[in-house]
Amino acid sequence: MGHTGRYPEVTSPLTSPLPTGRTRTLGIIGDPVHHVESPRLWGEQFAATGVDALCMPIEVGADDLALFLDAARRWRNLIGLIVTMPHKVAAYSLAHRTTERARRIGAVNVLRVDPRDSCWVADMVDGVGFLDAFEQAVGPVRGRRVLVVGAGGAGTAIAFALGDAGVATCDIADVDGGRSDALVAGLRADGVDSRSTAPRGRGYDILINATPSGMRPTDPLPIDLAGVTRATAVADIINRAGGTRLLDAAGAIGCTLFRGRQMSQGQIAAQGEFFGILPPVGAARGSGAPVPGGSQANPPWDTKVC
Repeated sequence: MGHTGRYPEVTSPLTSPLPTGRTRTLGIIGDPVHHVESPRLWGEQFAATGVDALCMPIEVGADDLALFLDAARRWRNLIGLIVTMPHKVAAYSLAHRTTERARRIGAVNVLRVDPRDSCWVADMVDGVGFLDAFEQAVGPVRGRRVLVVGAGGAGTAIAFALGDAGVATCDIADVDGGRSDALVAGLRADGVDSRSTAPRGRGYDILINATPSGMRPTDPLPIDLAGVTRATAVADIINRAGGTRLLDAAGAIGCTLFRGRQMSQGQIAAQGEFFGILPPVGAARGSGAPVPGGSQANPPWDTKVC
């Protein structure tokens, strides 16, 4: 708990208006949060749309997450929370209402308070955010052979989105073999060709790192690139200024690269629709996520007692 001393005492020039007494807050919670781009991306979005709000990074340890969320649902000018590593699975268990998509994945990355009863409602838009941005930047995934490394919340969301989009295969690698096998079973139940495998990139059209490996410059490569050619597209969901070792190595081969910042940008529309601060654009397809205030009479969510 408390200040960790990991952050340098430097300030940056202001790029958006100063907050006022009417300013609302959009938080992003994780541990750590020094690498996140959401405050800047959402700051640009708020400035462009004239919304009086700011996006604040909030570092919360795993042991404090339940206490923090219980207190935060009483925060009256809170738009909602974006959830990042390592809290996506834990936040799912702490949410009071979750969409069908979140239940399928077993994790969430957006939370907001229902003003009717102060309950947390949650969804998972990592998968659709990744897919929309990847297909715009790189190309269609239908019929492609894909390796996803990491079977946590983000990796699971991405894998299911890829399966829904019609990939030829979606293989999974994870240091936890049981977790990898569970995700493979879920994909196969949906009719997706999938198997648990080692994190070796040879033979795939698309490689995706959905693990925390890459947050630090000294982290090992999460995927063995031996035999990978420039015809392969390589994605790393780590949103780190200056890139990651994986992307540097793949770039040296000549691979098409997809960066964590691009995924974050791709999620803006789906997150904004969920929070009710951007108009619906269809990015959250199939989620059944209601707008604030509960416009749907029978929302497809699982409900717990608040």
